[in-house]
Amino acid sequence: MVVHPLLLHFPIALLVTGTAALVISLLWPGLVSRKPSGRLTFEGFVSGVLGLGYAGLILTVITGLFDMQASPKTQAKDGWIVIAVIHIITAVSLLAVYGLLLYRRFVVLPPVTLLDQAPPERLGGGAGPVMRLQMPPQTRRLDWLSLALAVLGLILLAVAGWLGGTLVYEYRVGIG
Repeated sequence: MVVHPLLLHFPIALLVTGTAALVISLLWPGLVSRKPSGRLTFEGFVSGVLGLGYAGLILTVITGLFDMQASPKTQAKDGWIVIAVIHIITAVSLLAVYGLLLYRRFVVLPPVTLLDQAPPERLGGGAGPVMRLQMPPQTRRLDWLSLALAVLGLILLAVAGWLGGTLVYEYRVGIG
């Protein structure tokens, strides 16, 4: 059973949406509200959509490798192997780029919260936790590396999709 074509739409949609939202939040940090209100914030939306898109991307790449092995190639035109190898390289590059982007987002530069609770013993004691404000998002510097990874991810996503479509519709790989 061919699973790759069924799965690939979800990570593409999630990664495009999450990357576009990330670019908006990086270029115009004051445009989106980050007030803690108990509801999903824009930063939470970006993180969730990118995380789900990356999980779907992992499944899509794995199923693509299995489907490429099992798919019929009797009607395929000559030269399809080169396109298939470039498609696989692009897909693995997508895993690396979005993996770096998510690592940078969650580990290197975790999302900024407006209120940070500190234990009372660290700030001179007291009856309860002391709240301190962190730097407002409008004063943060633009993260150029995250922006570059996001744009590179979108470019690789478009190239991988185009190559996959070329394999099926022009070279007739997987058509039995």
